[in-house]
Amino acid sequence: MRYSGSVLGYLWALLKPLGLFLVLYFVFGRALRFDGEIEHFPIYLLIGIILFNFFAEVTSNGLRAVVGRAALIKKIYFPRFIVVLVSSFNALINLFFNLVILAAFMVYWRINVFDWDTGLIILYIIELWLLGLGTALILATWYVRYRDLAHIWEVGLQMLFYATPIIYPLTMIPLPYRSWWLLNPLAQIVTDFRAVFLVFDRPTISYYPWIQLGLVIVIVVAGWSIFATQEKYFAEKI
Repeated sequence: MRYSGSVLGYLWALLKPLGLFLVLYFVFGRALRFDGEIEHFPIYLLIGIILFNFFAEVTSNGLRAVVGRAALIKKIYFPRFIVVLVSSFNALINLFFNLVILAAFMVYWRINVFDWDTGLIILYIIELWLLGLGTALILATWYVRYRDLAHIWEVGLQMLFYATPIIYPLTMIPLPYRSWWLLNPLAQIVTDFRAVFLVFDRPTISYYPWIQLGLVIVIVVAGWSIFATQEKYFAEKI
């Protein structure tokens, strides 16, 4: 339904991240020579863009999920959580096709797609999905009352994009701040996902995966608690 009436249809789900990839690759990879610091920089960059776009889509779709189905919510009762959950499934479908494109690029650059630890990416995708879902539940709850949140979140995503090592290598972050930088769960998931396929300067901090997982769990539990507490008021506030 999203792409109905357009000439290219569902291909836009693939062309948008690829278009962003091409712009960023030629600006940062060629003009600023980041590709000289990171081996297989195109794949490094494409992984970051695909994963960040997935998070952005889960949260942006989830933010509007409740308000966008106001007519249905006012007529019948059903667990409101479902509308946010279903919106995240759409993003998962787009992620799958983007990962197929990523695999094709990796084959072209002669990177081993299937290795003994390739299965770890499933865990990282689940972790990223939970992070996005927990954030979406919080945003969807607040958006029922504060409609300005959609514009605020757009700015927040732009800030988060540059606060996550998607374009630049981690070595550009001063060493004293690198551990704090990686407290961003999104930054750590992207870094771990890349490390399955690529070799780059990755910080070796023994405790950071557990902090990352703990933060994701806290966000999911907080999102569920906030949403469950307020969902009974959605029909009258919409």
